[in-house]
Amino acid sequence: GCSHAGICNIIDHAKQICKENKIYILLGGFHLFNNDITDKTIEFIKKQDIKYLYPAHCLNSYAFSEFKKIGGERIHTLQILNF
Repeated sequence: GCSHAGICNIIDHAKQICKENKIYILLGGFHLFNNDITDKTIEFIKKQDIKYLYPAHCLNSYAFSEFKKIGGERIHTLQILNF
């Protein structure tokens, strides 16, 4: 789904309910359209040491290019099909 609640909030909540401090994979719509929020989100995600990032939808080209800069081999794309 899409992270309308904020991807950083979702990461924190997942850690809390799973009682884990490590997130292995982040997959879904990241809901990033504002460049300032994107920059803050990128900084937050960098600190999380997430192994795989799969932004699926709901992000602009700036956000995707910034994720590619930090992602290296960690960043992957998904194609979302609508029928």
